[in-house]
Amino acid sequence: MKRFEELFTDAVRNHRHPRRTLPEGECQTRPGSVCPLCFAGILDYEQERSLRNHALQEWWRGALPGKRLEPLVPSPEGRYYRSVTKRKAFRQGRSVVLGLINPDAEHGDYAIQIPRCAIEPLSHNALYEHIGSWLARPVATPLHDVLQYVVIKGDERDRIVVLNVSATDAGIVRAGNTLSKSVTAFDPKVKGFFLYEDETGGRYYLGMQGSGAPGRLQRLFGAETLSHKTAGKRFVYPLLAFSQINQSMLETLVSTVSELLGLPCAGTLFDLYCGYGLFGIALADRAKRVAGVDVAPVSIEAAQRIAQHLHLKNVRFHRNNLTTDSLAQLLERSGPEDRVILDPPRGGTAEGVIEVVAGRHIARVVHLFCNIDILAQEVGRWEKAGYRLERAVPLDMFPGTTTVEIAGLFMREG
Repeated sequence: MKRFEELFTDAVRNHRHPRRTLPEGECQTRPGSVCPLCFAGILDYEQERSLRNHALQEWWRGALPGKRLEPLVPSPEGRYYRSVTKRKAFRQGRSVVLGLINPDAEHGDYAIQIPRCAIEPLSHNALYEHIGSWLARPVATPLHDVLQYVVIKGDERDRIVVLNVSATDAGIVRAGNTLSKSVTAFDPKVKGFFLYEDETGGRYYLGMQGSGAPGRLQRLFGAETLSHKTAGKRFVYPLLAFSQINQSMLETLVSTVSELLGLPCAGTLFDLYCGYGLFGIALADRAKRVAGVDVAPVSIEAAQRIAQHLHLKNVRFHRNNLTTDSLAQLLERSGPEDRVILDPPRGGTAEGVIEVVAGRHIARVVHLFCNIDILAQEVGRWEKAGYRLERAVPLDMFPGTTTVEIAGLFMREG
Protein backbone atom coordinates (compact mmCIF):
# COMPACT_ATOMS: atom_id res chain seq x y z
CA MET A 1 0.00 0.00 0.00
CA LYS A 2 1.32 3.42 -0.94
CA ARG A 3 1.87 6.06 1.71
CA PHE A 4 -0.20 9.25 1.51
CA GLU A 5 2.89 11.22 0.54
CA GLU A 6 3.36 9.03 -2.55
CA LEU A 7 -0.32 9.16 -3.54
CA PHE A 8 -0.46 12.93 -3.22
CA THR A 9 2.77 13.41 -5.16
CA ASP A 10 1.45 11.11 -7.92
CA ALA A 11 -1.83 13.04 -8.02
CA VAL A 12 0.00 16.33 -8.49
CA ARG A 13 2.29 14.85 -11.14
CA ASN A 14 -0.58 13.30 -13.13
CA HIS A 15 -3.10 16.12 -12.86
CA ARG A 16 -3.40 18.32 -15.91
CA HIS A 17 -3.58 21.72 -14.34
CA PRO A 18 -2.36 25.10 -15.62
CA ARG A 19 0.98 26.04 -14.13
CA ARG A 20 0.70 28.68 -11.48
CA THR A 21 1.88 32.13 -12.60
CA LEU A 22 4.60 33.03 -10.11
CA PRO A 23 5.27 36.56 -8.87
CA GLU A 24 8.85 37.67 -9.44
CA GLY A 25 11.24 35.66 -7.26
CA GLU A 26 8.56 33.51 -5.64
CA CYS A 27 9.33 29.79 -5.35
CA GLN A 28 12.21 30.22 -7.81
CA THR A 29 15.96 30.00 -7.49
CA ARG A 30 17.97 32.89 -8.86
CA PRO A 31 18.77 30.95 -12.07
CA GLY A 32 14.99 30.63 -12.54
CA SER A 33 14.21 26.99 -11.70
CA VAL A 34 11.17 26.24 -9.52
CA CYS A 35 11.86 25.13 -5.95
CA PRO A 36 11.24 21.35 -5.63
CA LEU A 37 10.60 21.30 -1.88
CA CYS A 38 6.83 21.85 -1.89
CA PHE A 39 3.89 22.27 -4.25
CA ALA A 40 3.26 25.99 -3.78
CA GLY A 41 5.38 26.78 -6.83
CA ILE A 42 3.15 24.84 -9.23
CA LEU A 43 -0.33 24.87 -7.62
CA ASP A 44 -2.57 27.51 -6.19
CA TYR A 45 -4.13 26.56 -2.87
CA GLU A 46 -7.57 25.60 -4.23
CA GLN A 47 -6.01 23.16 -6.72
CA GLU A 48 -3.78 21.72 -4.03
CA ARG A 49 -6.61 21.32 -1.52
CA SER A 50 -8.76 19.39 -4.00
CA LEU A 51 -5.92 17.04 -4.95
CA ARG A 52 -4.98 16.54 -1.31
CA ASN A 53 -8.53 15.62 -0.34
CA HIS A 54 -8.83 13.03 -3.15
CA ALA A 55 -5.42 11.53 -2.32
CA LEU A 56 -6.35 11.36 1.37
CA GLN A 57 -9.57 9.50 0.64
CA GLU A 58 -7.71 7.02 -1.58
CA TRP A 59 -5.02 6.47 1.07
CA TRP A 60 -7.66 6.04 3.78
CA ARG A 61 -9.50 3.32 1.86
CA GLY A 62 -6.29 1.32 1.79
CA ALA A 63 -5.14 2.09 5.33
CA LEU A 64 -8.46 1.69 7.18
CA PRO A 65 -11.02 0.04 4.87
CA GLY A 66 -14.63 0.21 5.98
CA LYS A 67 -14.11 3.35 8.07
CA ARG A 68 -15.11 6.85 7.03
CA LEU A 69 -12.78 9.81 6.68
CA GLU A 70 -14.49 13.19 6.69
CA PRO A 71 -13.63 15.84 4.07
CA LEU A 72 -10.43 17.84 4.51
CA VAL A 73 -10.84 20.98 6.64
CA PRO A 74 -9.04 23.77 4.73
CA SER A 75 -6.56 26.24 6.17
CA PRO A 76 -7.71 29.89 6.31
CA GLU A 77 -4.25 30.77 5.03
CA GLY A 78 -3.08 28.39 2.34
CA ARG A 79 0.06 30.39 1.62
CA TYR A 80 2.46 32.64 3.64
CA TYR A 81 1.33 30.94 6.86
CA ARG A 82 4.38 29.41 8.56
CA SER A 83 5.18 30.99 11.92
CA VAL A 84 8.42 28.98 12.27
CA THR A 85 10.95 29.06 9.42
CA LYS A 86 14.66 28.34 9.03
CA ARG A 87 17.61 28.63 6.68
CA LYS A 88 20.71 26.45 6.86
CA ALA A 89 24.13 28.12 6.65
CA PHE A 90 26.20 26.65 3.79
CA ARG A 91 29.93 27.29 3.34
CA GLN A 92 30.89 28.31 -0.17
CA GLY A 93 34.62 28.97 -0.23
CA ARG A 94 35.30 31.72 2.26
CA SER A 95 31.72 32.93 2.38
CA VAL A 96 28.45 31.70 3.91
CA VAL A 97 25.10 31.58 2.13
CA LEU A 98 21.66 30.85 3.58
CA GLY A 99 19.44 28.33 1.87
CA LEU A 100 16.98 25.48 2.10
CA ILE A 101 18.37 21.95 2.10
CA ASN A 102 18.11 20.14 -1.22
CA PRO A 103 17.20 16.54 -0.32
CA ASP A 104 18.31 15.34 -3.77
CA ALA A 105 21.85 16.70 -3.42
CA GLU A 106 24.57 14.30 -2.32
CA HIS A 107 24.98 14.47 1.48
CA GLY A 108 22.32 17.21 1.52
CA ASP A 109 25.01 19.90 1.25
CA TYR A 110 23.62 21.95 -1.60
CA ALA A 111 21.72 25.13 -0.81
CA ILE A 112 18.49 26.04 -2.57
CA GLN A 113 18.32 29.83 -2.43
CA ILE A 114 14.77 31.10 -2.74
CA PRO A 115 14.27 34.87 -2.39
CA ARG A 116 10.54 34.45 -1.69
CA CYS A 117 8.99 31.23 -0.36
CA ALA A 118 5.21 31.06 -0.88
CA ILE A 119 4.46 29.22 2.40
CA GLU A 120 6.52 31.61 4.55
CA PRO A 121 5.55 35.15 5.60
CA LEU A 122 6.98 37.86 3.36
CA SER A 123 8.57 39.43 6.44
CA HIS A 124 10.60 36.24 7.05
CA ASN A 125 11.77 36.18 3.44
CA ALA A 126 12.90 39.81 3.65
CA LEU A 127 14.83 39.10 6.86
CA TYR A 128 16.69 36.16 5.33
CA GLU A 129 17.70 38.32 2.38
CA HIS A 130 18.97 41.03 4.72
CA ILE A 131 20.86 38.61 6.97
CA GLY A 132 22.33 36.80 3.97
CA SER A 133 23.71 40.09 2.61
CA TRP A 134 25.12 41.02 6.01
CA LEU A 135 26.94 37.68 6.28
CA ALA A 136 29.00 38.64 3.22
CA ARG A 137 30.60 41.53 5.13
CA PRO A 138 33.99 41.20 6.87
CA VAL A 139 32.36 41.93 10.25
CA ALA A 140 30.51 38.60 9.95
CA THR A 141 33.69 36.49 9.76
CA PRO A 142 33.55 35.23 13.40
CA LEU A 143 30.16 33.63 12.63
CA HIS A 144 31.23 31.80 9.46
CA ASP A 145 32.64 28.68 11.13
CA VAL A 146 29.96 28.32 13.82
CA LEU A 147 26.67 29.37 12.22
CA GLN A 148 24.42 26.35 11.55
CA TYR A 149 20.94 27.84 11.05
CA VAL A 150 19.09 31.13 11.09
CA VAL A 151 15.62 30.61 12.60
CA ILE A 152 12.68 33.01 12.67
CA LYS A 153 9.63 32.47 14.88
CA GLY A 154 6.58 34.73 14.80
CA ASP A 155 4.10 36.29 12.40
CA GLU A 156 3.42 39.65 10.77
CA ARG A 157 2.81 41.27 14.16
CA ASP A 158 6.17 40.45 15.76
CA ARG A 159 8.99 37.94 15.43
CA ILE A 160 12.20 36.67 16.99
CA VAL A 161 15.45 35.82 15.19
CA VAL A 162 17.72 33.02 16.45
CA LEU A 163 21.21 32.13 15.27
CA ASN A 164 21.89 28.43 15.85
CA VAL A 165 25.64 28.22 16.46
CA SER A 166 27.97 25.36 17.40
CA ALA A 167 29.95 27.48 19.88
CA THR A 168 30.13 30.94 21.43
CA ASP A 169 32.99 33.20 22.46
CA ALA A 170 33.50 36.93 22.81
CA GLY A 171 34.09 37.45 19.08
CA ILE A 172 30.97 35.50 18.11
CA VAL A 173 28.84 37.43 20.60
CA ARG A 174 30.19 40.75 19.25
CA ALA A 175 29.38 39.74 15.68
CA GLY A 176 25.93 38.59 16.78
CA ASN A 177 25.30 41.91 18.51
CA THR A 178 26.31 43.81 15.38
CA LEU A 179 23.94 41.70 13.28
CA SER A 180 21.19 42.19 15.87
CA LYS A 181 21.44 45.96 15.53
CA SER A 182 21.37 45.72 11.74
CA VAL A 183 18.34 43.43 11.78
CA THR A 184 16.28 45.51 14.21
CA ALA A 185 17.05 48.68 12.25
CA PHE A 186 15.90 46.90 9.07
CA ASP A 187 12.77 45.39 10.66
CA PRO A 188 11.40 47.15 13.77
CA LYS A 189 8.95 44.29 14.36
CA VAL A 190 11.81 41.98 15.36
CA LYS A 191 11.25 41.95 19.13
CA GLY A 192 14.10 39.61 20.09
CA PHE A 193 17.46 38.34 18.85
CA PHE A 194 19.25 35.30 20.32
CA LEU A 195 22.18 32.96 19.99
CA TYR A 196 21.31 29.29 20.48
CA GLU A 197 24.36 27.16 21.23
CA ASP A 198 23.64 23.71 19.85
CA GLU A 199 26.18 20.92 20.22
CA THR A 200 24.25 18.34 18.15
CA GLY A 201 26.12 19.38 15.01
CA GLY A 202 23.13 21.16 13.55
CA ARG A 203 20.98 18.04 13.20
CA TYR A 204 18.01 20.00 14.58
CA TYR A 205 17.57 23.72 14.14
CA LEU A 206 16.43 24.19 17.75
CA GLY A 207 17.56 20.74 18.80
CA MET A 208 17.96 19.01 22.12
CA GLN A 209 21.33 17.98 23.51
CA GLY A 210 22.15 14.38 24.39
CA SER A 211 20.61 14.85 27.83
CA GLY A 212 17.27 15.83 26.29
CA ALA A 213 17.74 19.40 27.55
CA PRO A 214 17.64 22.32 25.10
CA GLY A 215 20.80 24.09 24.02
CA ARG A 216 21.99 27.26 25.72
CA LEU A 217 20.00 30.34 24.75
CA GLN A 218 21.81 33.67 24.98
CA ARG A 219 19.84 36.89 24.67
CA LEU A 220 21.41 39.62 22.56
CA PHE A 221 18.33 41.80 22.36
CA GLY A 222 14.71 42.02 23.46
CA ALA A 223 11.98 39.61 24.48
CA GLU A 224 12.00 35.80 24.65
CA THR A 225 8.26 35.31 24.23
CA LEU A 226 5.70 35.33 21.44
CA SER A 227 1.92 35.31 21.66
CA HIS A 228 -1.35 34.59 19.92
CA LYS A 229 -5.01 34.86 20.82
CA THR A 230 -7.14 31.73 20.51
CA ALA A 231 -10.62 31.00 21.89
CA GLY A 232 -10.66 34.51 23.36
CA LYS A 233 -7.53 33.86 25.47
CA ARG A 234 -4.06 35.33 25.09
CA PHE A 235 -1.27 32.75 25.03
CA VAL A 236 2.22 34.06 25.77
CA TYR A 237 4.79 31.32 25.22
CA PRO A 238 8.60 31.19 25.23
CA LEU A 239 10.77 30.90 22.16
CA LEU A 240 11.86 27.31 22.90
CA ALA A 241 8.37 25.94 23.60
CA PHE A 242 6.82 23.82 20.86
CA SER A 243 4.23 25.81 18.90
CA GLN A 244 2.02 25.08 15.90
CA ILE A 245 3.49 26.47 12.68
CA ASN A 246 0.09 27.35 11.17
CA GLN A 247 -1.49 29.73 13.61
CA SER A 248 -4.33 30.54 11.20
CA MET A 249 -5.64 27.02 11.99
CA LEU A 250 -5.61 27.28 15.78
CA GLU A 251 -9.25 28.35 16.19
CA THR A 252 -10.35 25.56 13.84
CA LEU A 253 -8.15 23.01 15.60
CA VAL A 254 -9.45 23.90 19.07
CA SER A 255 -13.11 24.01 17.99
CA THR A 256 -12.76 20.65 16.20
CA VAL A 257 -11.30 19.03 19.31
CA SER A 258 -14.06 20.55 21.47
CA GLU A 259 -16.77 19.21 19.17
CA LEU A 260 -15.26 15.73 18.98
CA LEU A 261 -14.89 15.54 22.77
CA GLY A 262 -18.55 16.46 23.19
CA LEU A 263 -17.77 19.41 25.45
CA PRO A 264 -18.89 20.78 27.81
CA CYS A 265 -18.46 17.91 30.25
CA ALA A 266 -18.96 17.53 33.99
CA GLY A 267 -15.64 15.79 34.52
CA THR A 268 -11.91 16.44 34.02
CA LEU A 269 -10.28 17.20 30.68
CA PHE A 270 -6.89 15.47 30.59
CA ASP A 271 -4.55 17.30 28.19
CA LEU A 272 -1.74 14.83 27.44
CA TYR A 273 1.43 16.09 25.71
CA CYS A 274 -0.02 19.51 26.48
CA GLY A 275 2.89 21.79 25.50
CA TYR A 276 2.13 25.31 26.72
CA GLY A 277 -1.50 24.32 27.35
CA LEU A 278 -3.27 25.27 24.12
CA PHE A 279 -6.17 22.83 24.45
CA GLY A 280 -6.45 22.72 28.23
CA ILE A 281 -6.48 26.50 28.60
CA ALA A 282 -8.63 27.23 25.53
CA LEU A 283 -11.25 24.72 26.73
CA ALA A 284 -10.95 25.31 30.48
CA ASP A 285 -14.42 26.84 30.71
CA ARG A 286 -15.92 23.72 29.10
CA ALA A 287 -14.84 21.19 31.74
CA LYS A 288 -15.05 21.01 35.50
CA ARG A 289 -11.29 20.57 35.78
CA VAL A 290 -8.24 20.45 33.49
CA ALA A 291 -5.07 18.44 34.11
CA GLY A 292 -2.24 18.87 31.61
CA VAL A 293 1.03 16.92 31.35
CA ASP A 294 4.18 17.41 29.29
CA VAL A 295 7.83 16.48 29.66
CA ALA A 296 9.30 19.83 28.53
CA PRO A 297 10.00 22.16 31.50
CA VAL A 298 9.87 25.32 29.37
CA SER A 299 6.40 24.39 28.06
CA ILE A 300 4.91 23.44 31.43
CA GLU A 301 6.25 26.61 33.07
CA ALA A 302 4.63 28.63 30.28
CA ALA A 303 1.31 26.80 30.69
CA GLN A 304 1.33 27.47 34.41
CA ARG A 305 2.05 31.19 33.85
CA ILE A 306 -0.70 31.53 31.25
CA ALA A 307 -3.26 29.81 33.48
CA GLN A 308 -2.27 31.99 36.42
CA HIS A 309 -2.43 35.17 34.35
CA LEU A 310 -5.93 34.23 33.12
CA HIS A 311 -7.03 33.39 36.70
CA LEU A 312 -8.05 29.85 35.73
CA LYS A 313 -8.72 28.17 39.08
CA ASN A 314 -9.71 24.78 37.63
CA VAL A 315 -6.48 24.15 35.67
CA ARG A 316 -3.35 22.30 36.78
CA PHE A 317 -0.25 21.49 34.72
CA HIS A 318 2.37 18.92 35.69
CA ARG A 319 5.80 18.18 34.29
CA ASN A 320 6.26 14.45 33.77
CA ASN A 321 7.27 11.94 31.13
CA LEU A 322 4.16 10.10 29.94
CA THR A 323 4.78 6.46 30.82
CA THR A 324 2.42 3.73 31.92
CA ASP A 325 3.26 4.39 35.58
CA SER A 326 2.95 8.19 35.49
CA LEU A 327 -0.24 8.06 33.44
CA ALA A 328 -1.84 5.43 35.67
CA GLN A 329 -1.20 7.70 38.64
CA LEU A 330 -2.61 10.75 36.82
CA LEU A 331 -5.77 8.88 35.76
CA GLU A 332 -6.21 6.99 39.01
CA ARG A 333 -9.61 8.51 39.78
CA SER A 334 -10.80 9.14 36.23
CA GLY A 335 -13.96 7.67 34.76
CA PRO A 336 -16.53 7.79 31.94
CA GLU A 337 -17.49 11.42 32.56
CA ASP A 338 -13.94 12.62 31.87
CA ARG A 339 -12.35 13.45 28.51
CA VAL A 340 -8.82 13.00 27.10
CA ILE A 341 -6.95 14.83 24.33
CA LEU A 342 -3.62 13.34 23.17
CA ASP A 343 -1.31 15.40 20.95
CA PRO A 344 1.88 13.29 20.89
CA PRO A 345 5.04 13.99 18.87
CA ARG A 346 5.53 12.48 15.40
CA GLY A 347 6.79 9.21 16.85
CA GLY A 348 3.42 8.60 18.50
CA THR A 349 2.47 7.54 22.01
CA ALA A 350 4.82 5.59 24.24
CA GLU A 351 4.19 1.90 24.80
CA GLY A 352 1.25 1.38 27.15
CA VAL A 353 -0.15 4.94 27.01
CA ILE A 354 -3.17 4.06 24.86
CA GLU A 355 -3.83 0.95 26.93
CA VAL A 356 -3.76 2.84 30.24
CA VAL A 357 -6.19 5.51 28.93
CA ALA A 358 -8.49 2.81 27.57
CA GLY A 359 -8.41 0.99 30.89
CA ARG A 360 -10.12 3.93 32.60
CA HIS A 361 -13.31 3.54 30.46
CA ILE A 362 -13.30 7.24 29.53
CA ALA A 363 -16.21 7.93 27.19
CA ARG A 364 -14.47 10.09 24.57
CA VAL A 365 -10.81 10.41 23.60
CA VAL A 366 -9.39 12.61 20.82
CA HIS A 367 -6.04 11.51 19.42
CA LEU A 368 -4.23 13.92 17.07
CA PHE A 369 -1.94 12.46 14.41
CA CYS A 370 0.59 14.81 12.82
CA ASN A 371 2.27 11.71 11.37
CA ILE A 372 -0.49 9.75 9.67
CA ASP A 373 1.89 6.96 8.65
CA ILE A 374 1.44 5.52 12.17
CA LEU A 375 -2.33 6.08 12.30
CA ALA A 376 -3.42 2.55 11.30
CA GLN A 377 -1.07 1.03 13.86
CA GLU A 378 -2.36 3.29 16.64
CA VAL A 379 -5.99 2.67 15.65
CA GLY A 380 -5.27 -1.05 15.97
CA ARG A 381 -4.03 -0.50 19.51
CA TRP A 382 -7.20 1.42 20.42
CA GLU A 383 -9.41 -1.30 18.96
CA LYS A 384 -7.55 -4.03 20.79
CA ALA A 385 -8.08 -2.04 24.00
CA GLY A 386 -11.85 -1.87 23.42
CA TYR A 387 -12.30 1.46 21.61
CA ARG A 388 -13.62 2.15 18.11
CA LEU A 389 -12.69 5.00 15.77
CA GLU A 390 -15.96 6.94 15.67
CA ARG A 391 -14.89 9.93 13.57
CA ALA A 392 -11.76 11.00 11.68
CA VAL A 393 -11.30 14.65 10.66
CA PRO A 394 -8.34 15.64 8.46
CA LEU A 395 -7.05 19.18 9.00
CA ASP A 396 -4.89 20.98 6.44
CA MET A 397 -2.30 22.20 8.94
CA PHE A 398 0.64 22.23 6.50
CA PRO A 399 -0.39 23.56 3.07
CA GLY A 400 2.15 23.15 0.31
CA THR A 401 3.67 20.04 1.90
CA THR A 402 2.93 16.31 1.81
CA THR A 403 1.86 16.36 5.46
CA VAL A 404 -1.63 16.51 6.93
CA GLU A 405 -3.04 16.19 10.45
CA ILE A 406 -5.94 13.93 11.42
CA ALA A 407 -8.04 14.21 14.57
CA GLY A 408 -9.52 10.87 15.58
CA LEU A 409 -12.41 10.47 18.02
CA PHE A 410 -12.28 7.16 19.89
CA MET A 411 -15.23 5.88 21.90
CA ARG A 412 -15.57 2.81 24.07
CA GLU A 413 -17.34 -0.14 22.44
CA GLY A 414 -20.76 -0.62 23.98
